[in-house]
Amino acid sequence: MVVAGVLSSVGSISTVVAALAALMTIVLARKTVAEARAGRSEARGAHLAEMDQQAVFLEATTTAHEREMQARANALASELVLQRLAQVGRVEELIGEVSDIARFEIEHPPLPIEGQIGTWTRITCALARLEAAIVICERLGVAGGVADVLAEARKMSIEYRRVRTPPESVVGATMGMLDRMKFITETDHSLSIPD
Repeated sequence: MVVAGVLSSVGSISTVVAALAALMTIVLARKTVAEARAGRSEARGAHLAEMDQQAVFLEATTTAHEREMQARANALASELVLQRLAQVGRVEELIGEVSDIARFEIEHPPLPIEGQIGTWTRITCALARLEAAIVICERLGVAGGVADVLAEARKMSIEYRRVRTPPESVVGATMGMLDRMKFITETDHSLSIPD
């Protein structure tokens, strides 16, 4: 009986120790779970802070990119206007050259081509160069009033090359064209550099 009592006491102690060990395991497991939750919460907070920083960086990068693209678009538009202005200036020079050639031919009529009706006029070539310069203007997208005057100049160039036009008519037409070109280039907003 004593042995049975001792064994019963030892069994009870073992049960208590086992229960304490199980309790300690549960407490440690809860502590580990709580630490894991705190770690996840901290990691989540750090991740959210990182995401906020990334969002701010993305917004700043997007804004900078949009500004750069706008600046590039403005630079391209300004460059295109400068090219248009340069080409319109070239057209004006060629109109003046046609007029100068016609004046010269009034004072010094060109020789007739032997066996043919025409003469060795330089006006025809100058008018062809004028038309080519006008085509370049059209390719550059010249619009508005300038485009209308250029269309008139092109029509004049074609007509005066096909018909034996007297140099006096060429001088009158080109001088009128130069006056219109001057007025239009001063007033046409399509030839103004954008802000």
